[in-house]
Amino acid sequence: MTAAKPRWRITLQTPPSPRIAVAGDSVLATCYGHGRIDTLACYALADGELRWQVELADFILGDGLGGVELVTDREGDAAYLVQDATVAAFAVATGAQRWRVRIPAEPPFESFTIAGAPVIAGTRLLLRSRRSRLVALDRRDGAIRFATDDREAAYDVVALAGVAVTRSLEGSEVRGHDLATGARLWQRPGGDGLAVARAPGDDDGVYLLRAGGELLALEPWTGAVRWRAPAAATLRAAQIGPILVLAGDDGVRAVDAATGAPRWQVPGRGPALVAPLDGTTLLMVRADVTRALDVATGAGADHPGHRVGEHDRVIDVRPGGAIVTTDDGVARLCSLTRDGLREQRLGDDAVRPGAPAIHGVLQAIVTADGAVTLDTARDLARFVR
Repeated sequence: MTAAKPRWRITLQTPPSPRIAVAGDSVLATCYGHGRIDTLACYALADGELRWQVELADFILGDGLGGVELVTDREGDAAYLVQDATVAAFAVATGAQRWRVRIPAEPPFESFTIAGAPVIAGTRLLLRSRRSRLVALDRRDGAIRFATDDREAAYDVVALAGVAVTRSLEGSEVRGHDLATGARLWQRPGGDGLAVARAPGDDDGVYLLRAGGELLALEPWTGAVRWRAPAAATLRAAQIGPILVLAGDDGVRAVDAATGAPRWQVPGRGPALVAPLDGTTLLMVRADVTRALDVATGAGADHPGHRVGEHDRVIDVRPGGAIVTTDDGVARLCSLTRDGLREQRLGDDAVRPGAPAIHGVLQAIVTADGAVTLDTARDLARFVR
């Protein structure tokens, strides 16, 4: 494993909870401009050159309202900012504001930031609220397409095969909503929703719910249980096409996502991380071994392992690789090359006056040829494989 050196690095003035995003050949960041003016800035991915910056008159970075959430679409065309009840869309190419909405137009307003970042699902921008569990905007013009009538906040939302599945913040009760209309399709008792790292572009599959010591695979449109299996105390999941990989304290196993039928198993003890590297290859990181394996068979070459703790996680998965943390939070970019799996540690270990020798990664995003990170020194950096 090698320590990656940044191609370029920029120190930003940022609020307490900055946000970065990558859109095509651009890197966007919420930061402060001259005089600590709240700003959305755009930098060239290739060399870090500032392309544009716009003042955020409708947003207050670091305010008591909560941090601004920032997401971009897959096309690299638009960026969306959300804070409290305000949502706005910006053109990535120019920084021009395309639309801005306050939801609803008159008080009492919704509040979204407390529930986390919005989710992009086709032409919909899905927001979690404390007054309507789910609000859907049209990404093209900001028009409200629906707001559900359940007056409680959602803990999370997952978009699958035309359905938005939400989990109640209070009781963890789970509901499925039609993404086109917002109509409630089904409801069932709660549990812990399991985050699934999916191959890029794959939005199909089952919704995984851990309840009563079992893992339930729910059909998105009906909520019916397709299959069930024992659930380990620590469980991560990844899906590539029809194959679902479950990593627990008792090993890593692959099952058919539709039926739960076993495909292969890798025994082991302790936490593990799994993430797609491409449409056929899965990254598996355990305490004793790291492996890029063929998801159909489980076969693959072993590499020296890392310490994997319960708080280590998959940060980002996109075409070209995955970023995971190991060894108590060390971010690593894992990608495939002609010679097999390559790992690069992301971070700056150069000593700088008045700053720690090693800076931890706050946010990291996979790019086509490397990664972009924002670290604890508020340095925005680009790494190349």
